[in-house]
Amino acid sequence: MNGVNNVGLNFGSLLDGLFRRVDDTIHEAVRETRNAGVDLEIEAGREIGIAIENTKNFYRDELNHTIEKVSNAAKNAFDHLDSMVERFQKKNLDELDDLKRLAKQLMNSLPFSSKQPQLFKVNPRNLIIDDITKTSLVIFSGNFYYSSTEGYTPSLVFADKKCYLVDSKTDTLTFQVPHRPFENQNKENYSYITGELNVPWNNGYWGWPIKVESKYQVGIGALPQVAGSCTVEYVAHEMERHIQGKSSPNIFYDGNKWYPEHWHTEQLVIYPDTDWHIDVSQPPHLVAEHVHGDHNESILSYSPDQIVIRVNLYCKSGSDIGKVNVRVEFNQYQDVPVEKKRLENFEVNWKDSRLLEPHGNETISKVIFEDYKGIHQEYGAPDLDRGILKIEAQGNGKWLVWAEAPKELSLQLSELSTQLSEQIQTVHRLKHLLTLGNMSKDSHMTLHGLSMQSKVEALLKDDAAKVQGNTGKRLEESEKMEEPQAVVSEETGTSLENSNTTITLENLEAAYSSS
Repeated sequence: MNGVNNVGLNFGSLLDGLFRRVDDTIHEAVRETRNAGVDLEIEAGREIGIAIENTKNFYRDELNHTIEKVSNAAKNAFDHLDSMVERFQKKNLDELDDLKRLAKQLMNSLPFSSKQPQLFKVNPRNLIIDDITKTSLVIFSGNFYYSSTEGYTPSLVFADKKCYLVDSKTDTLTFQVPHRPFENQNKENYSYITGELNVPWNNGYWGWPIKVESKYQVGIGALPQVAGSCTVEYVAHEMERHIQGKSSPNIFYDGNKWYPEHWHTEQLVIYPDTDWHIDVSQPPHLVAEHVHGDHNESILSYSPDQIVIRVNLYCKSGSDIGKVNVRVEFNQYQDVPVEKKRLENFEVNWKDSRLLEPHGNETISKVIFEDYKGIHQEYGAPDLDRGILKIEAQGNGKWLVWAEAPKELSLQLSELSTQLSEQIQTVHRLKHLLTLGNMSKDSHMTLHGLSMQSKVEALLKDDAAKVQGNTGKRLEESEKMEEPQAVVSEETGTSLENSNTTITLENLEAAYSSS
């Protein structure tokens, strides 16, 4: 953007304009029919967008100033961002890595205080929309010093819906993001929707709290809902019978040859062509063309290997000497080995499996898969783990196929699983006390992660003191109860269970799958 055109415009509006240009460029990319490189554009665009939002939050006191009146540092940051956005809009895939590097470099150069929020990264890079009714876990990495402090709970609004905060720590915020906003997107293309992350923090001093909200526009992408197209080639090795009509050569018989015999009998054997057989299902036809005198002809026998005919000729008298032309018309066949192919075409969606079942004497010859990026792969055997398509032998010549996206984890799944398991245990004990009516009326709180565990434990301890000896008995009873399958938020009224997200390592892996 030409700097002259910025004169008189306030700094905040200019930064918002940069973000819109990035956002528009990403949406242009996802609307295109090609998918190759789109994920790289989404990632680079999001990095630039995060850099813009961090700049807005750091220079929040200058947002209402015109560009010519902001500090030199703010002006330099804007110029760097403006240059990045211009390069990004040109959609040169070779420059995306450099743009990501520059965006991170700018973010790292902003001298945030240790208590001021700063957003670094959003994981996973893209969601997997395997079920539109479910949710996925999204992790925001950065510095969130006050995220565990009462009254400073971070929030995420995505497609006008407040997302449930699963876990908050000083360096990560984990939210459940619903799949429903992606329902009407083109299922063969990438999707990209922008939400807003709100991170409150205390900017007070000398013991006087001043609550400030750092807001970040953040884009969340999703892989095409169709992982790719699949063509299965089944092959059956069979013997195919080829049948053709055949006529033997004409053979002329002259009775004068055997004069002075009274009658003479000749036998003629007709053979099929080499590697062929006579089709006995259709009787051969004897053709006798009369020339002179007395004669008679007949087929004595026929088999797949030969036809035997008999010709009788009168040879005694010149006026009645038999003369005849004879030939045999028949069908012959040959059984030829042939390969019959059958093709089965279908789309492969994420996590949907399909059983490939050969018919009759078929075998699976190969599976041809073209993924959402246009990458073509052929599989000639099961139990191969390469690329997106997975194939597993099921016995009796059957194969099971399904698609899995490459995984990108910013947090070890085992670590998150352990944290959530501990969280469930804490909520379980608290829920039991709430059910028994022993919770103080003024103890309303949101259970939004392990960062709240100490407060929950303190609350439990306080409640235990109130109910004295009865609490021990109730806790003992609660240990015999079935563990709850949901983490309840009294603030949002939602739960992992109600949001169709089960806390298992397998489902966490699915939630974190990305391209």
